[in-house]
Amino acid sequence: MRFGLQQQLTRQPQQALPVARNTSLGATLVASLVPSIGVNSINNAAVTFASSVSRVATLHGIATQHAASNGQVGIGASGGFSTIVPVGTNWTIFFRLLVTTLGARQIFVGDYDSGGANHSMQIEITAGNLWACEVFTAAGASVPIVGGAVTLGWHDVQLSYTAGTGISLAIDNGAPSVFSFSANLRAGVAFRIGTPGLANTVGFQGRIAACLVFSRDFRDRSGDLSQNPWQVFRAPPSRLWEGATGGATDTPVNPGVGVVALTGYAPTVDQTADQSAAPDAGSLLITGHVPVVTQSSGATASPGVGSVALSGYAPSIAQTANQEALPNAGALVITGYAPAVTQASASNEAQPDAGAIAIVGYAPTMAQSEPPPTKIGGDDVPRDEERIEIWEPRKPTVRRDESLDTVLREAYAKATGKPAAPVAKVEAKVVAPPAPAPVVTDDDDEEDLEILLLSL
Repeated sequence: MRFGLQQQLTRQPQQALPVARNTSLGATLVASLVPSIGVNSINNAAVTFASSVSRVATLHGIATQHAASNGQVGIGASGGFSTIVPVGTNWTIFFRLLVTTLGARQIFVGDYDSGGANHSMQIEITAGNLWACEVFTAAGASVPIVGGAVTLGWHDVQLSYTAGTGISLAIDNGAPSVFSFSANLRAGVAFRIGTPGLANTVGFQGRIAACLVFSRDFRDRSGDLSQNPWQVFRAPPSRLWEGATGGATDTPVNPGVGVVALTGYAPTVDQTADQSAAPDAGSLLITGHVPVVTQSSGATASPGVGSVALSGYAPSIAQTANQEALPNAGALVITGYAPAVTQASASNEAQPDAGAIAIVGYAPTMAQSEPPPTKIGGDDVPRDEERIEIWEPRKPTVRRDESLDTVLREAYAKATGKPAAPVAKVEAKVVAPPAPAPVVTDDDDEEDLEILLLSL
């Protein structure tokens, strides 16, 4: 038995599908470019690709790859944009595209003639990397809009027009840029996607995954289109098969909220060798294939305040022989290679302040010369005639022995018959600097001695 469930399409269709006319978006879709289909889903008109256009697989499905010249795509329009949306009708055109080049002007839709004129609309990336669009009124007046900055990558671009009101340009469902005017637009010549029209210059150089044209101003629905542009197509029904009551090998299981257990054929899980796990704050438990962690030999670990434990490959620490350590106040312990201490030669100069100084290690050498002799003279005495006088105290006079004095007195008295007067002691007093002692010869004493000796 077979059951069918209708669901909303959420990815690019890979075959021609009917439009979901039961929705407001699908009901107003008038033209489309879906590169994976190759036909305009509205009228089944063939989509034509110029020689410089190719189709490639991308993140958002099959996309057209364009070139700066001869890269246009036609969707069956026989003339300008007015062939799709009549003049005086409101409209919205939506693009999902990939920007791959910056710094060059790129027009990715327009309806120019071959001479690059008479168009009614265009959307582009300027050479200054800004989003921009331009429409022309029936009188030929230009109505431009310059939006925000362009970046590389995927973007959703939506241009909307309301007759008698103006145009609105929105990028990635952001705040739109608006230009108000009341005149109708002109018809244009040749509507093309990827280039300005028949003019095959300054074309788009990126990729386009979708182009949808609506006959209504959907500036208030840009978020719906950016979230899921494929909802305009009707999704094929999903089929559920109910087997016989006896059971079969493969049985669909639709569990409720909670835990599901699958029995029978288990799905195949392919996992590459290198996995990336980014858990939230807390702990992470990984079961199954453990990711491979590659660490270079010189790894840097910068833990926060506290302690860190490194397991596995420890980082290599290189240390030269001479290290400089500048610790704060406290004690420093250096392990590993000790720094070399170099001391200068033995002659060191020490100039301490007032007090005492203790020098350890090599003691300084101290030399002192003798003071020069005192020179007495003056500036009026020639240098070679200066005298040197040395003062020294006079030696005391040698005193004779008292026994010799007694013998001499007795001999004198015997020889002369005169008694010898006693010798009085006189204390010597220095009243003036001592003078050189004169040489004195005691002739009287010698005569008396001779007389004494003769009388014996």
